[in-house]
Amino acid sequence: MNQICTSHFSSLSYTGTQGVTNSVMHDNISRGNLNNDILSIGGLGNDIYNNMVEDNYSNGVMLWHPSQITVRQNTISNNNLESFNGIGNDGDAGSDGTRFARWQWECWPQSRF
Repeated sequence: MNQICTSHFSSLSYTGTQGVTNSVMHDNISRGNLNNDILSIGGLGNDIYNNMVEDNYSNGVMLWHPSQITVRQNTISNNNLESFNGIGNDGDAGSDGTRFARWQWECWPQSRF
């Protein structure tokens, strides 16, 4: 059984006020995860590229409250296989490729990076 999520830019919360900054995630091959494969929560100035992401329960790439993030040149296929994750909770189901959740165009005054 594979991991819940292979590649994860972590944050202490899902509010988008914190997260990893100025980092890259690249040249990974990942398949068969029980949730999203690449998950980014919050953060600023990150770059996700040249990854192969396939056969995951939820989205291939899931972005919660990204700020100045670049997702490019990835191979994303056959994801979003289930409407739940590996422990039975509702998954981030919604697309085979990249999904933006709770997208906001304005900056939050309380954001810290």
